[in-house]
Amino acid sequence: METIADVIYTGAWWRNKGLRTLNLFIIFVELASAINGYDSSVLNGLQILPEFKKHFNSPDGSTLGFMSASQNFGGLV
Repeated sequence: METIADVIYTGAWWRNKGLRTLNLFIIFVELASAINGYDSSVLNGLQILPEFKKHFNSPDGSTLGFMSASQNFGGLV
């Protein structure tokens, strides 16, 4: 019977194709998370500006919530 120590890869991560792929996906996930956080903060900051309210005809709470949430819909696709 094998133990967990027998199946764990102990070499350099860049020599293992599976670990290289995993690290590449982790980088994409972290970048997407950072970009979504930045976009959310910019959009929320824009919502308090008078020009924003004028351009969008003074949206109410549910419309503002939809605007904030709509940028994350692309992440579901």
